[in-house]
Amino acid sequence: MLTFPLLQNCATIQLTDRVGKDIYLEDSDYIKLEGTYVDSTIVDYPKKTTDTIGYVYAPCKVNLKPLSPKRLEYTYFINDSIVDSKILKGKFVDGYFMQKSKFVVEFTFGPLLWGPGSEKYAYGLTTENNLIIKESHGGIAIFIVLPFFAGGGDSKHEYKRVYNKESTKAQQ
Repeated sequence: MLTFPLLQNCATIQLTDRVGKDIYLEDSDYIKLEGTYVDSTIVDYPKKTTDTIGYVYAPCKVNLKPLSPKRLEYTYFINDSIVDSKILKGKFVDGYFMQKSKFVVEFTFGPLLWGPGSEKYAYGLTTENNLIIKESHGGIAIFIVLPFFAGGGDSKHEYKRVYNKESTKAQQ
């Protein structure tokens, strides 16, 4: 019973809206992704001090270090503090580094309300040499054992490249 909704909601990334806007990358171009990129917008995140309730605005930054054509080291910063760091596994498909699909399960209210789903990410470079991250997700909500809602979506986010000695070398 759960198999059909899960297969229906597998994440797929639509890249047709990026035709002509991005550089086509292949395995041999993996080093071109190396660099530090800053968010082109400002994001909000929970403030860690207790004197003010709410959110503050802070710049975020992504650092990519290619380890091989199938592995990237990804580090995410907010206010120069590491928020997340991981090794991404994937391969180059249609000009983008496609991260392997991830199966996720979120327990909203313990075993009463939970939801399995999938996520997929694509990393590429725009013609302006900025980082583009496309994301797609899908899943279902389950009350105890009965599926009652399915959904999904996709998004894209662009990070501007910070030019420094390392990123200049990567582009040559």
